Amino acid sequence: MISLFLGIESAVEIGEEVEDAQRNIPLGIALAIGLTALVYGLVSFTSLGLVGPTKLAASSAPLLIAARVTLGSLAVPLIVGAACLSIVKSMNATALVFSRSLFAMGRDGVLPPTFGVIHPRFGTPHRAVLLAYAFAMSGLLLPESLIFLLLAVNVPTMLKYLACCLSATRVAKYHPEIASRSRIRLGSGAAQAIGYLGAALALLIIVIGLNADVRPYLLVGGWLLLGVVYWLARGGRPHADR
Repeated sequence: MISLFLGIESAVEIGEEVEDAQRNIPLGIALAIGLTALVYGLVSFTSLGLVGPTKLAASSAPLLIAARVTLGSLAVPLIVGAACLSIVKSMNATALVFSRSLFAMGRDGVLPPTFGVIHPRFGTPHRAVLLAYAFAMSGLLLPESLIFLLLAVNVPTMLKYLACCLSATRVAKYHPEIASRSRIRLGSGAAQAIGYLGAALALLIIVIGLNADVRPYLLVGGWLLLGVVYWLARGGRPHADR
């Protein structure tokens, strides 16, 4: 279920491009969570009612099985077409979010400054966009196992959530001037408690996944090791500080 809600926080990562971000980002996230839960709930309820849990669990394409009950021969083109459209939209969203992350890190000197360059005509971080698309397309080389793919996405995402939660605790404790700008009025102690709880839950989810498939953890571990080596080779500080 975790993978179904991944990406809802992406509005925060492109916050610089959102009009009236302080109002629209929290509103957008709340609406996204509510609508996503509603749609998934309705689809699950309908599929279970049409086919039943046994057939759904045994199928690698459960929605297609359920659609065939009411749509007949139209089920395949409709479901496949919807899946292709969803993939294209997901690829576009992935490139958007990750290119902005690469751009921000390039601009701040964490990554090479070339990723912080803006195209003179289109006003986009074109180099970061190209790299994001290249990494997104590399997913086609991964195994077809759904468990492997889900863990390969879930593990780094949970690590990101864990880091964000821990960062929030430090903001609440050491930077009250930043925390005071939030529309959610929480005391420092409450904010830290929620942050530590979120970090603990993220860590728990990471640990639970070890029982399913260890290969994604090796993949993520190798990627983290590469990042640490890169950071240490640069002297452990941003380019701008060198």
